[in-house]
Amino acid sequence: MAFALVLAATAAPPAAYAADPGKGGALYAVHCAACHGSRGEPVWPGAPDFRRPGVLMKTDNQLLALLRQGRGLMPSYLAVMKEREMLDLMAFLRTLS
Repeated sequence: MAFALVLAATAAPPAAYAADPGKGGALYAVHCAACHGSRGEPVWPGAPDFRRPGVLMKTDNQLLALLRQGRGLMPSYLAVMKEREMLDLMAFLRTLS
């Protein structure tokens, strides 16, 4: 029995870590602020205002798909950011509204 517990503990996957909005804020400043504004208020015509309620009511999967694929004038960030960085960016976006 003890052997089974030790085996199960060592075979368990590593713990998942929450996304980091601090790192996401740095990524936002580099990749997003020129069009979306430093605080989420759009600079570029047609860019969404992230401060408005409901703008970020998309699911995490929907936001991740937008970052991966791009939309309209927004480019795809699939080749620019790692998946982890996209999750950090999404965590920061959630702080803007």
